[in-house]
Amino acid sequence: MWAGYAFAKDFRCGQCHDEYYFQGKEKRLTYPWDKGLKIENILAYYEENGHKDWTHALTGAPVLKAQHPEFEMWNQGIHARSGVACADCHMPYQRVGALKISDHHVRSPLLNINRACQPCHHFSEEELRSRAEAIQERTFKLRNQAMDALVGLITDLKAAKDAGRPDAELAPV
Repeated sequence: MWAGYAFAKDFRCGQCHDEYYFQGKEKRLTYPWDKGLKIENILAYYEENGHKDWTHALTGAPVLKAQHPEFEMWNQGIHARSGVACADCHMPYQRVGALKISDHHVRSPLLNINRACQPCHHFSEEELRSRAEAIQERTFKLRNQAMDALVGLITDLKAAKDAGRPDAELAPV
């Protein structure tokens, strides 16, 4: 296999499971990857071209809605660096008679740990499930903390606007 094999395979999934927007009146499908695939590169792209998905009703701030950047997130992770493609975990191989084929019942690897995870991770199903669930729980808690902080910021910005603070004073630093 060549070095970019997993990356090329994942472009199939990444055609839909990625960040994109529709540009202009003609609504041309556009990927914000000119500066790279890292989230900070995508944000820099949007900041440079001034794209926004809508204006926040309470704060007046321009808002971006990340579609579903699984491809970009995968691209920055350990699985991509190790040459593991989406289908390796989400469509693991199975035996049908004498044939070895990809399972086309696309689903969470945690529902099929023995075929999805254990070919590479040589731990028990219980250990692998526990590790994955711990990561998911930590991510969920961090996401909730970020969302709570964002709601607090929106509340503070609205209060400042209602108090008559000028937009220049409320602009990002």
